[in-house]
Amino acid sequence: MADLSLPSARELGPDPDTIPCHHRHQILAVAAESDGDQPVPVTLYRWNSPVVLSANITAVLPPRLFSNIKGSTSLGTFLLPKDGLDDNIPSTFSGLLMALQEAGDPDLATSGPGPTPQLLADLVAQITAAVPGDRGGGGTLVQFFTFPLFSDNPTEVVGEGLFPVWKWVKPESAYSRTGFWKADLGRVLDHGDWNAGRDLTVLVGGVSEETQRAVAGGRSSSYLRHLRGEAGAGLDL
Repeated sequence: MADLSLPSARELGPDPDTIPCHHRHQILAVAAESDGDQPVPVTLYRWNSPVVLSANITAVLPPRLFSNIKGSTSLGTFLLPKDGLDDNIPSTFSGLLMALQEAGDPDLATSGPGPTPQLLADLVAQITAAVPGDRGGGGTLVQFFTFPLFSDNPTEVVGEGLFPVWKWVKPESAYSRTGFWKADLGRVLDHGDWNAGRDLTVLVGGVSEETQRAVAGGRSSSYLRHLRGEAGAGLDL
């Protein structure tokens, strides 16, 4: 099986910031249902089937912006019982996926690097069926998405105790081919859509809280130097 953590040169392009940010992570994004441009909190998890891990990242953005990411798939919107996930998606999904793997489930075997809509629907159905009592008493409409991110960390989306900064690249674009480091994922995806259209590849780097605030204020040159190896080792300023 190909190493999905190593993207092709065509996928990331010549931008020097892609040199450290070449580790691919498949993301499961979970958000409350929203209409149009309404921003909502979105929690990101790392999908490494049969294990789902916390990415320790929550972003606030309209979920429709995920359609701008290259390789993004909407997995559907589901009515989940209030107690369906016990506020612990990683352990709940991991337990179900491990059971499917042991049973040789064909949907899991053919799902590729990320979940398919059918696999996600099967998992949600099992969660719903396991909740006792009256299921007509309400619940929460939840949207699920999956997409790849490219990180400077080979084992985590961002390292423990670090904070994310984001950037888009699109080497095949006839217009702009790269954006700027920002602390707001929604702004990155919106900027990329305006300047290069969809099919954006998203880079993420882990930095200190101080550096994230500097990037949020538009002062990203120091972080760029670190990524390019011009200011010593490491990303944490």
